[in-house]
This record gives sequence, structure tokens and C-alpha cells, in this order.
Amino acid sequence: MVGSLCLCVFVVTCLVVNCSAGKATAGRTGQESQGRVTEVADQEKDTSRSALQAAYGRSERWTADGGYATPAEWLAKLLEAVAPEVDSAGTLPAAARFAFQDDVPVDPSIGALLRGAHAGAVLAEFSRRLGALERTTPEPVTALFKELRAGFKEQHGLRGREVMMTVRAALTGQVSGPCLEVVVCLLGRQRCLERVCRRLKEES
Repeated sequence: MVGSLCLCVFVVTCLVVNCSAGKATAGRTGQESQGRVTEVADQEKDTSRSALQAAYGRSERWTADGGYATPAEWLAKLLEAVAPEVDSAGTLPAAARFAFQDDVPVDPSIGALLRGAHAGAVLAEFSRRLGALERTTPEPVTALFKELRAGFKEQHGLRGREVMMTVRAALTGQVSGPCLEVVVCLLGRQRCLERVCRRLKEES
């Protein structure tokens, strides 16, 4: 009887030890896996910085009146925003051009959009509302666009898509791309105002 009891205690002890060892191994494996993911992410960021540096002479264009607190946060948000359009470091500079190059050309196929009947009014009102902000942080920028769309729908019957495409064309030279609110937050208040002013002069 005593022998059987000792055997049971021995078996239970072995199970506990093995279980603890398994958990420790799993914990180490998880930490190692997370470490590899972090390492890969850091390498990808370094590659992205190098590609942008080579194309624009800098790897970020953070501004104090924009929507992000630090240059690192700005770059992270830019990379996230353009990710759907990027399949390699070589295609990153073109996708990110709007964030670095202020004199972005307007695609000829959408030039007529900026000469539309209400384009001037849309851009002027966008500028007025944007000028009232100290910084282009996400929450007030989202509210700005909501009010802008609602106002032009009520007063002129414009669809929200038409309003947003007009602003996007003025800011980026394109009618598709990253979320427009993010674009405004990346560019910052002053750069947005300058771009819209330039477009209004070009189309006047």
C-alpha cells in the first residue's frame, strides 16, 4: 500500500514538473517569436526610411501643426496609410510622394474636376474651416469633413464623394489613395492651406 502511494506521488510530481517545463518552453517560444516579429518590423522600417531618404533626401516630413505627436509616429502612420499601394520598398516613394513633394502634379484626367462648377467653393470653404484649426489632429479633421459634406449636400446637392474628391485632387493630385483625413493629418494645416491656395490660383 505504501509502495503504491509512493508511486502515485512520484507520477504526480513528474506530471507537475513536465507541465511547468512545457509552460516555460512555450513562454520562451512565444517571446522568441514576438522578438523575431519585432526584428522583422524594425528591418522593414529601416528599409522604408532608406527608400524615402534616397528619393526625397529625408525619411519623414513631420510638422508641428499636423496630427501626429512625433516624427516616428508620423512615419508609422504614413507607412500604414500607403501600405495597400506598396508591394516593395521600390514602390514606396511614388505612393508617399504626396507627403513629401508639395508641387505634386494633377493627373490630367482629373483636371476638369478642379474646374467644376462648385470646386472653387468647396476648396474655399475647406480652407476657411481648416484655417480655424490650430492643428490637423484626427478628431477635428473628421468633424470638418463631415460638416463640409453636409453643407454642400444641403446647399448645392453635391454628393459627399464629389466634395472629397475635389479636396483630394487639390491636396494630392489624385482622386484615390489613403484616407483623406489621414492625408490632411500627415500634411499639417499650413501645407494643406498652401496647396489649396496654389490650386485655386492655377484654376482661376
